[in-house]
Formats: sequence, structure tokens, C-alpha cells
Amino acid sequence: GILLALLQRARTGEGQKVSVSLYNSMLAAQMQEAAMSMMADSDLNWAAMPLTGVFETQDGAVVVVGAF
Repeated sequence: GILLALLQRARTGEGQKVSVSLYNSMLAAQMQEAAMSMMADSDLNWAAMPLTGVFETQDGAVVVVGAF
């Protein structure tokens, strides 16, 4: 959506119409809070949790991982 519209503008100078669901955006923003709330009374196995962070690759590129 938004990223592709920005790339199109950079390449051609033409803008794009972007439609964003505010409801889905808010749900995505609250997903981690809801998961942490549901797991509050559980013993967590941190080894089973997905990694999140910024990692540098051997060729100098950067990979950003954000998993819930």
C-alpha cells in the first residue's frame, strides 16, 4: 500500500490513492498488548518466542524483524 505508492511517486512523480483501514490498523497495534495480557498468568517459554529486532547481515544490509 503506502510503501508502493511512495516508490511509484519516486519513480514517476505521480501520486497514488492509498486506502487504509483504521480499524485493522488499530487491531494490529494492539495485538501484542492483547497477547501479553492473555499470557500474564502463564509460564513463558522464551526460547519458543519469535525473534524481534534489527539484525545486520554479512554483506552489510540490515534486516528488521517484527513478529508478534
